[in-house]
Amino acid sequence: MAQRGGTGSLGEGGGGQGPGRVWITAPQNGFTLSPDDPPIVVVRGRVDDPAVSTVWLSVNSRRIPVRVREGKFDYPLVVIDRTTTLSADVPGTEIRRSDAIKVHTAPNPVATGVVIIDWGDAKPAGAVEMSATWRARADRVDGQQTKLFVRSAALPDDIPVSAFYLRNMQAGVYTFVFGYQGLEASTRLTPRFYLTTPAAPTARDLKPVALSGSGQTIAVRVLLPHAVTWDQDDWFTGRSEGSDSITKFRDDGTSWIERKGGPR
Repeated sequence: MAQRGGTGSLGEGGGGQGPGRVWITAPQNGFTLSPDDPPIVVVRGRVDDPAVSTVWLSVNSRRIPVRVREGKFDYPLVVIDRTTTLSADVPGTEIRRSDAIKVHTAPNPVATGVVIIDWGDAKPAGAVEMSATWRARADRVDGQQTKLFVRSAALPDDIPVSAFYLRNMQAGVYTFVFGYQGLEASTRLTPRFYLTTPAAPTARDLKPVALSGSGQTIAVRVLLPHAVTWDQDDWFTGRSEGSDSITKFRDDGTSWIERKGGPR
């Protein structure tokens, strides 16, 4: 991904003076995504203290822990807000913090769903892919399902993350299905779902799973325009269960039904 922005990028002098300073080396301050880019920027930085194993990224109102390896850190940041103010810090007796930078979405952004798969220390040897379906009505599980093409975002090889995204999402139910081949036994992964939209930007951790061999599993189901996931039980006020389906509902009349079991 090309880095574009203003001239105020942080270099070797960022993050204050003296030992133990932290600074962000990419992206540049003022970086703006293009309409053709996935809504992801790779944040890279350094820590001038060999004892530091974790830094915290402040991303607007979010705080994200990021591992430090050999004095360097990197993180594929999904840009969910129009403007994101970003800094890195090392908490302690005396907090060490980088200078802040700003990152901007592309002009006229569209609603985009992003699924991030964090592999931990290294990407697996097997093949992975993501597909999705959409149906217009949440209260009709037997309605027409439209198959959608989900793109894979190209990330640097040294980042053990897979990223998939779907543009131009509209009202209805989206089911993202993760397919895999040749995974080693008990390959653990932590998926995250993001929705980039001016109406309801969303960043949500999903349940960790362990997979092996080949198969497919549902990564996330999400209902728009509410920007709520199927597993977000605290959003609903009740549920009912039939022999082959589950219905969740709210007092405002919203009803969402899904079949039991895996993807179909």
